[in-house]
Amino acid sequence: MSSTRVPTALFTLWLLCLIHIASSDENIVNSFPDDWVIPYRPGFHGADRPISSVLELQGSYYGNKTHESVPSHHRQKGEPLLEVRHFIDNITSDKGDHKVIYGHYIIINDPMKLSVLEPGSKGGCSRHERETVVTSTVQKQCIMGMNAGFFDVITGACLGNVISDGRFVQAEKEGIQNVNFGLKKDGNMIFGYLSHDEVVKPTVPYRQLVSGVIWLLRNGKVYINESKMIEMDDADDAGLMNDFINEVSARVAVGHDKDGRLILAQVDGKSNVIGVSLWEFAYFLQRQGIINAINLDGGGSATTVANTTVTGYPSDYCFPGSIFRCARSVTTILCV
Repeated sequence: MSSTRVPTALFTLWLLCLIHIASSDENIVNSFPDDWVIPYRPGFHGADRPISSVLELQGSYYGNKTHESVPSHHRQKGEPLLEVRHFIDNITSDKGDHKVIYGHYIIINDPMKLSVLEPGSKGGCSRHERETVVTSTVQKQCIMGMNAGFFDVITGACLGNVISDGRFVQAEKEGIQNVNFGLKKDGNMIFGYLSHDEVVKPTVPYRQLVSGVIWLLRNGKVYINESKMIEMDDADDAGLMNDFINEVSARVAVGHDKDGRLILAQVDGKSNVIGVSLWEFAYFLQRQGIINAINLDGGGSATTVANTTVTGYPSDYCFPGSIFRCARSVTTILCV
């Protein structure tokens, strides 16, 4: 199928116009949203294919498994609940030169303490609400929060699968594929692709579930090419998906290490200016010993909060022409 690729600048201008109209309500956004990394055309999200097609695209190496199940770490006596680290690293870019990146790296020694929360309060997804991460952390008095799933930038709707503290919130339409992260009630962490039945009628119920876009690392190996083929619906998505993967921006991921500790990572940035591509992000996480990791919403959505204080550098302007930056209103968050 042939495709017509819309120039990035024109697409961004069109998107900002729509967002400006949609965000006239103060409850929609708390920043001037100018920093977007968009994987799909407006009105589309995820690839329309059955789980059998995922099996074909991933090849025979992984057998009949489309996701990985990993026992979570049991917190030991004397271990803190979480460890928050801030990093500055010199990496080799996709172009072969060197650049400095900075961000936040959170180790959760008891992964089952993590929650996926809706924006603002229970029912926030059904109401198409968007709130800052700071606001959403208040509902459970989180000591740490990070933005999570993608959302419709026009309507504010949560996208993908969402289960919060054992409560079913929503499931993606049957046959739509994006990568997922979940915690099951038996203590296992899930990374990968799920059928509709595995979400709505699981053998072992989920305590938490949220969808991302692009499986960065699978069993310690960079999995971006395979994941792109699975999550890209057709040639019409190729341009945006490649830009989404290759442009430098702020990025957010959830993963785990060899000991089953849950890892949340954010690289600060500004799209097309500073930050990392998904390739650079994956290799960075790989060097830190991460085994499985999925990419969550990034760009201006990337926000890390500790004790109701934003710890990073949001990339959205507070208002046009300002030197000040404000945290964006988002949908689902990860909370400890």
